[in-house]
Amino acid sequence: MIPVIVISLLGSTDRRRAVEQSFGRVGVPFSFFDAVDGKTMSPADITELAPCPYVDQRDRILTAGEIALAASFRRVLQRFCAGPDPFILVAEDDAVVSLEIPRYLDPGLLRSLPNFDVLRLANDPKRDHKPTRVVAVHGRHAVHAPLRPGLFTLAQIFTRDGAQKVIAGMVPLWAPIDNLIYRDIGIVGLRILEVRPAVVLPHDQHSKQSTVDRRFDRVAPRSRLLFVRRRWFIVARRLRTVWSYSRAWGLGALIRLRTINPGGLR
Repeated sequence: MIPVIVISLLGSTDRRRAVEQSFGRVGVPFSFFDAVDGKTMSPADITELAPCPYVDQRDRILTAGEIALAASFRRVLQRFCAGPDPFILVAEDDAVVSLEIPRYLDPGLLRSLPNFDVLRLANDPKRDHKPTRVVAVHGRHAVHAPLRPGLFTLAQIFTRDGAQKVIAGMVPLWAPIDNLIYRDIGIVGLRILEVRPAVVLPHDQHSKQSTVDRRFDRVAPRSRLLFVRRRWFIVARRLRTVWSYSRAWGLGALIRLRTINPGGLR
C-alpha cells in the first residue's frame, strides 16, 4: 500500500478525529502533515510562492488560507520527492474514504494504468457530463482522463514526475491550488486521471466550515479593463485545455473524447 498523508492544521482536533475514524474503518494507515497556518506565515514564506492576483475572480488577492494550503501541498510534495516512494496519496482533513479506496492504493494497480502524473480519488460532480475518456474499469468504478477536471484537492495520488511538475508549476501562485492545477489547467501537459464515482468524498459538516479562508473580501471593483482581462483569461484557458490534453495524451486522445452519462462507465 502506498503512503498516505493527510494535511491538517495542528489544532483541528475534530477534523483529525473524524479522518482517523474514516481511514480506520477501511484499515488504511496514514500520517498527518501539520499544515502551514496562514495566520502565522512569515513574509518570506509568502514571498516563496510569489502569489499574484487571481484574474478569473476580478483580480482578487489570494487569502492567507489559500496561500498556506498551497505551501502545505508544496512541502508535502517536496518531502515525497526527496524519498524513495513512487506514489503518494495526499488528502485534506475533511476527506471521508469509501471501502473501495484500498484498491487504488495498490502500487500494482497504479502501474497498470496509463502513465499518469495525478490520479484524483475525489472529483467535481459538475464536470461529470463534460468530455472525457475512460482508460480503465474496475467493477462499478472507472478511471477517466477528463479534458478539463473541476475543483477540489480533497484526495489525489501523485507520481514522482507529477509531484515535480506540480512543485515547479505552483510558483508564481496565481490561483487557489485546486484551480491552478485542475480547473484552470495551470500546468500544461499534466497527465490527470480521476476515479468515478469518487472513492473519497468531503465530510458534509467540515466542508461547510472550511479551515481554508476562501472569502472574496479583497476583490477589485468592476472595470472595463478587468472585464477584458477576464475574458482573455477564459479564452486562454480554453486554448490551454486543448494544448495540455494533446501534450499529455497525444492528439489521438482528443479524437476519442466522449460525453459520458455520469451514471454509466463506458
